[in-house]
Amino acid sequence: MNEINSLRKEFTKKDVALKILRSLPERWDIFIVMFQNTKDLSSISSEQLFSELRAHEFDLNRRKSTATEFAPEEPST
Repeated sequence: MNEINSLRKEFTKKDVALKILRSLPERWDIFIVMFQNTKDLSSISSEQLFSELRAHEFDLNRRKSTATEFAPEEPST
């Protein structure tokens, strides 16, 4: 955020949110599309956006650990 502020240009909340979302890796594409379609980017703060991203990442990690926990074991050869 400091780097954006150092450009001495005023960015709207929507501009900042879009820049953050565009910087995410490809594996976040589904979340980005969903987020853009359900949230008002012109009113969301960067803190709120980061909170949403952290919550989504936590949920992804939880699902991944649950999936590996219940995955069937492969037969040993």
